[in-house]
Amino acid sequence: MSTRLWFWGATLGLAASLSGIIGCTGCGPVICAPGAVPTGSGCAFPARRLTVNRTGAGTGSVTSIPAGIDCGSTCGADFERGVTVTLTAAPAAGSTFAGWSGACSGVADCLVVMDVDKSVTASFAADSFTLSVNRAGTGAGTVA
Repeated sequence: MSTRLWFWGATLGLAASLSGIIGCTGCGPVICAPGAVPTGSGCAFPARRLTVNRTGAGTGSVTSIPAGIDCGSTCGADFERGVTVTLTAAPAAGSTFAGWSGACSGVADCLVVMDVDKSVTASFAADSFTLSVNRAGTGAGTVA
């Protein structure tokens, strides 16, 4: 009987030539690393979920590389374990991107390593402006 030991997707078990001697191809237990699940051809790690939330008085969208999140419409996606996901925030007209919270911080693109399920919040602020009115001339009147 041939025995295979799978660890991080690599076969570490007994020599493959044993299967030819006793006619056993692919038999024997599959032992996976912690967190991995056996598949027909070895072991795999379950996908990890990345969820994006948007908050604030402003509006905007968040997209990911690799593709999967286009948050305007799709604000969560599953990514392979270990993949680094880059999130980019794009404020809508009249808004400013105020920053990340959760698995990221700051205002630059957010880099998330998908080792576990993660959540990120993008905050958008509404632009505000100060209007100053100065009176000129000799006339009278009000500004409302």
